[in-house]
Amino acid sequence: VEVVMKVYEVIIPDTIYLLVNSVVVIYLDWILGLLFLFPYIPAILIELWQWKNLSPRWMEWENLKEESQGKLHQSIINITTVQDYGKEQKEIDDFTSIRKEMAKIDKSNCNTLHRNSFLTNSSFEIFFYLTIGLGIYLLINGEIKQGTIVYIISTAGFTFRLVREALDSLHYIMRNFYSVDR
Repeated sequence: VEVVMKVYEVIIPDTIYLLVNSVVVIYLDWILGLLFLFPYIPAILIELWQWKNLSPRWMEWENLKEESQGKLHQSIINITTVQDYGKEQKEIDDFTSIRKEMAKIDKSNCNTLHRNSFLTNSSFEIFFYLTIGLGIYLLINGEIKQGTIVYIISTAGFTFRLVREALDSLHYIMRNFYSVDR
């Protein structure tokens, strides 16, 4: 339910806004519009790479979670048997090793997500400043009007925040896809 809500509350409205804003920026000046939109290409490629490379690790994490829950459930149900035969420490060790492996997978995936988010954000920032720089150059040469550059500056911050929010929602959806799929 949460995954579907994310799609309808965040992904679809943000995508519509981004498409409309992109059309307006391209209409105002196609060169600035293309430069403004260029960082979407690396962002999409990074997201596709993440999906391909993190999906198996998330599936492994879900399998380990299921295994650890099963072990915990069995140890609770059979607590007197486990205690009677001195298997309590073995049960604790088995459960702990599974949870440590889950933590290792989580840490690795989070580091990958953070690194890729940094790359995506950096790409958007660099191209935003390049767009502004080119816009100022075109403004000085009289090729565009002040309103064009003001529109790009005023909407860029909001646009990139929406992109970041949409990408974070996409990560949430990707991460929870395997829980839902089970």
